[in-house]
Amino acid sequence: MRFLVSAVLLCERSRCSGGGNGLGAAPAGRHRRQQVRGQGREVLLQLPGHSYAEPPVGSLRFKDPLPAGAWEGVRNGSVAPPACPQPFYPLKTSEDCLFLNVFTPRSYKLDYRTMGWFLPMEYLVFITTSFTGLQVGPPVMVWFLPGAFVVGSMEIYRPEYLVAKDVVYVTVQSRLGILGYLSTEDSELPGNLGLKDQTLALKWVQDNIHALGGDPDKVTIFGQNAGGASVHYHILSPMSKGLFKRAIMQSGTALCSWSVREDHRYMAGQIGSILDCPGATENPNSSDLVDCLKKVPADQLTAALLKMPTPYVMGPRVDGEFLPDHPATLVREGRYNRVDIIAGKTRDEGALQSFLKDGVVDAMIKSFGTIGPYMMGLNVWDDNIDFIGRLIFHRYMGPIEFDMSKVHTLVKLIGDCYFNMCTMDAIENHARDTAFGNESTPTSCSIVDNIPSLTLHGTYT
Repeated sequence: MRFLVSAVLLCERSRCSGGGNGLGAAPAGRHRRQQVRGQGREVLLQLPGHSYAEPPVGSLRFKDPLPAGAWEGVRNGSVAPPACPQPFYPLKTSEDCLFLNVFTPRSYKLDYRTMGWFLPMEYLVFITTSFTGLQVGPPVMVWFLPGAFVVGSMEIYRPEYLVAKDVVYVTVQSRLGILGYLSTEDSELPGNLGLKDQTLALKWVQDNIHALGGDPDKVTIFGQNAGGASVHYHILSPMSKGLFKRAIMQSGTALCSWSVREDHRYMAGQIGSILDCPGATENPNSSDLVDCLKKVPADQLTAALLKMPTPYVMGPRVDGEFLPDHPATLVREGRYNRVDIIAGKTRDEGALQSFLKDGVVDAMIKSFGTIGPYMMGLNVWDDNIDFIGRLIFHRYMGPIEFDMSKVHTLVKLIGDCYFNMCTMDAIENHARDTAFGNESTPTSCSIVDNIPSLTLHGTYT
């Protein structure tokens, strides 16, 4: 496979502020441990399916996440936790889905006596203690899931490769779709619950990862698609300050047109209408609407997305708290957390099955005024979308017509509109850190072809 990768590396000379100081205690409880093997060595799954937040059910649905308390009994680490409710794929799902997995190298020697842990043959047991003065452990990488903020499960993202490289690997599940990103655009339901879930998971990592062999001062967050955009949102959010030191954005940033929405209240009314909530109009009463939606079973709530013109109508928004301003404004004005950054994209980002399957392009050509602007990455709240959409199409494709001789040009067009330009915008703007008084090592963008790896310039410390 051939790749086209653009990457920038920003290495600050000062350490990331906050985080890693005053580590707390791991919650009391017991986990049945599990071993997996990869790259010719064993690794130990320390915390399979650990809940980092209280189940967001009942009165906690549509509320900010609360830290998880202790549990009773033994949790079976060989059983994968359920995924969060989502409209696609035959997955086992539950609203009680705010879990993370932690994989740590078996070769790393944990001092259980110093930590105040007790480890029988079958169980990994925590007791209240304070983790101070311990040996520095390996770096930690925290993975946020792709899936357009609507779908995703951490079960398929395996640890073998990273753990074999002496990395503590953490995967995080957060609320999706309506349950994670619905908003009435007011104090009743500000939104961004899925991103706030991730922030709470990062706080859990800071408080507990040392006890599992990791170094809380060496936390890297990374993700692809919506996971990459999530990474960027944590760079931009004051709520995530000090919770990580490095960030990797793969094929997605908060500057991508699909990663931020401005029509949450309208969509909330549409969802309410589909689910027969009284008074659900384009300008519903927020309290009544939220009360109604709290009573709807999770599977029906999630299935409502399938009755929309597209199910991908839920995503982050400017709420004034997690996200103080539009991502483009925050990046342009240098209002973000200073961390080391890598951002990248692949060559054929536009080769999306949903765009290239039979009939989609023909439908776009026949009804360009209705479909075309959205395939160009424009949104209903943008200005003059029909004119701008036609301008973009003509710039790449010429007249509004299509045949298979233009398929590679179409792939480039879609790739630029959805992934490439927003990635380059993020790279170029974050590379301007020195303009805001922050010292950075020299940076450059590198285009790499014909090799399945990333070439970086600069020093990464």
